[in-house]
Amino acid sequence: MKKNLVQKLVLVLLAGSMMVSMTACSGSSSNTSKADDSKKSEASEISNSTNNSDVITGGWENNSGALAIQSNAEAKEAFEKAVKDLKDGKYEAIALLGQQVVAGTNYSILVRKTTEGSDAKTDYEIVTVYQDLEGNAQITGSKVLLSDPEEGETGAFEVNTGDYDLSKNQDVNTVVEKGLEGLDGADYEAVAYLGNQVVGGTNYMVLMRITPVVLNAEPEFGLVTFNQDLDGNVTMLEVQDLELGTD
Repeated sequence: MKKNLVQKLVLVLLAGSMMVSMTACSGSSSNTSKADDSKKSEASEISNSTNNSDVITGGWENNSGALAIQSNAEAKEAFEKAVKDLKDGKYEAIALLGQQVVAGTNYSILVRKTTEGSDAKTDYEIVTVYQDLEGNAQITGSKVLLSDPEEGETGAFEVNTGDYDLSKNQDVNTVVEKGLEGLDGADYEAVAYLGNQVVGGTNYMVLMRITPVVLNAEPEFGLVTFNQDLDGNVTMLEVQDLELGTD
């Protein structure tokens, strides 16, 4: 009788132990499942965030290729469409600085604009031309880089109304070459000679493409001012960074 009782107790204890073990396993499995679900959810969020950042469009891409507008047929065509009916002056496209893919394309173009009449003046501008998916084009904004001084204003920069190509302005080209001597951190490429200012000697303003000398470096654009003093010594005075697009 005692033997049967002991056997029953053992069976009961074994059954209880198995139930506890199964409950613990079940709880562990549930917790693991919740942890896995949480990790999957977190991974999904990270994946979605990464994918979203990858597909974002609309950023400006600075031109790292040929700059002359004649070498960029699509931008040239869009510009000509955008200005053909404008009556507020003569627009001369010089260089394609960059583009932006939107619902269509924005082009950032260096332009020399000349107006005539009593308020005749010349200025250099960065003009944004938008071309839609049907090929229609219009100017959507501009910002002036250098403009003729107001009447009576002295000591200001005078706009270059002649050749903006440095290869056709040997004196200015020599100044720029001297000013760049010993600068090893970046490559400087002249886009256009914009104007000069008579001070203690002469200041020259040149729009330049600046590319850091590192692997896969992206080019930037800047207004670079050089000073040539009365003894012929040249110093780079300032580099003003330019952002493409217009406010």
